Amino acid sequence: MALLMVGLLALGVSCPARADASSRAQATAADIEEAYVYALPVFEIARVRYASTLGRPADKSALNQLRHRRNLTTAENRTVTTPNNDTLYSQAFLDLRDSAVEIRTPDFGNRYFSIAFMDAFSNNFAMIGRRTTGTRPQHLLVAGPRWKGRVPADATLIRAPGDWVWVLVRILIQSPEELTEVHALQDGITLHAVNEVSPGTQIEPKADDAANFIAVVNEALSHNPPPRADRAELRRIGRVGIGIHAKAPTGALLAQWQAQFPELRKRLLSTFASLQPPTIYEGWNYRTSDLGNFGTDYRFRAVVAVVGLAALEPAEAMYTNAAGDRNGDPLQSDRHYRWHIPAGGLPVDAFWSLTAYEEEPDGALYFADNPIHRYAIGDRTQGLVANPDGSIDILIQHDPPPGSLAANWLPIPKGPVKLTLRAYQPRAELLDGRYRFPGLEPVP
Repeated sequence: MALLMVGLLALGVSCPARADASSRAQATAADIEEAYVYALPVFEIARVRYASTLGRPADKSALNQLRHRRNLTTAENRTVTTPNNDTLYSQAFLDLRDSAVEIRTPDFGNRYFSIAFMDAFSNNFAMIGRRTTGTRPQHLLVAGPRWKGRVPADATLIRAPGDWVWVLVRILIQSPEELTEVHALQDGITLHAVNEVSPGTQIEPKADDAANFIAVVNEALSHNPPPRADRAELRRIGRVGIGIHAKAPTGALLAQWQAQFPELRKRLLSTFASLQPPTIYEGWNYRTSDLGNFGTDYRFRAVVAVVGLAALEPAEAMYTNAAGDRNGDPLQSDRHYRWHIPAGGLPVDAFWSLTAYEEEPDGALYFADNPIHRYAIGDRTQGLVANPDGSIDILIQHDPPPGSLAANWLPIPKGPVKLTLRAYQPRAELLDGRYRFPGLEPVP
């Protein structure tokens, strides 16, 4: 037998036993990557949930409580990637194991606001706000899949797919002078659990730990049944330890998870370009069709969990990233760019903003400080200088521009240039592609 094996190898014929072993090793590596891609958004939601509630040393009962950010996000805030600088946030992490939760909202007048209800997989399963339900006072009852209590006569039932819900409120602020008014609106939102809720527990998520990643994800899945469409995927990745009833990896399998783990996020982000369909027009990337409700597009969902966790669905806010300038060349922080907005502005029914970010080594995007502490520019930015015909030129560069147009400056940090354009309540022509944003023009 040994001589036969040597002869087969000499002839270039592989040994079936060795081929099977190699094939199993390759399949395991592929399965681990597939499992990581599926599970990463679940881990990220769990990470933010823990940091915002159970991770608070002075307050172990922060679940089912509404918490407000009283000021716009700055360069110091680095919990959620790709934040906006347009709205004040309020948020709550609901635990619906033992109780439904009532939410009441005040009258917002004509002010933009939205309340996104996200599941453990980062999908927006319900949306309340100016676009969908109006701005008058509302009474909501949020209940988990097993709740069988009574719905108050004047309440709207929101049925959650799982026991964990992230409630994220965005309220537009036009200027710092409106802080008191917007704070009153935040305080006008009330939340309380219908029944007494037992103290929450959760495994503390830790970075760069494969075993912890698996444990955190599987705990989340045990409280949040995956969608039916995920069943085939879960059967595959269950072989490497991801799933409600999956066996935790040990021995060689856990060692392989640990060996691959440091590179998995890098490999995911390296595929981002290949995920984009050919919808880049004058440098803007228009991939938005399944954003915020991802279905089975697991890889896109995972990328968004890194670069834009808690993104809204397109009908609420259209996010467009600058993939390059209008000529298709990569953006560079040592170049100057002009973004020309025609008279009449952009086709939105709420507002728009252009935001600059710096990129962390793990791919997360946050604000970078600059001399004027400006992280975004938009149709509400005070002091913008318009051209005689009513159009506006936004100057995008690292160093401050001279002259009166310095009022139109969006500072960008050194390094890779990451720009996100947000259009809130986009009009039909923007959603269906009839309108395209003007490209960024390099300035000599």
